Amino acid sequence: MDMEHKEIESLKNEIKKELKLIYEANMKASGWDIPERDDKEMSKLILETMQNALNELKKEV
Repeated sequence: MDMEHKEIESLKNEIKKELKLIYEANMKASGWDIPERDDKEMSKLILETMQNALNELKKEV
């Protein structure tokens, strides 16, 4: 395994935790703005937005 893959392996759990924190923070913040929101729909929209941002980042690098 090359150094880049070893480094990513060591960062994998940290990256997952950070993504989950971003997701949870956005779910919480949307609850302040939309108290009667549909949690399932909001979750879908947040995850879709996060995926779009990742796709844009992939294009940039």
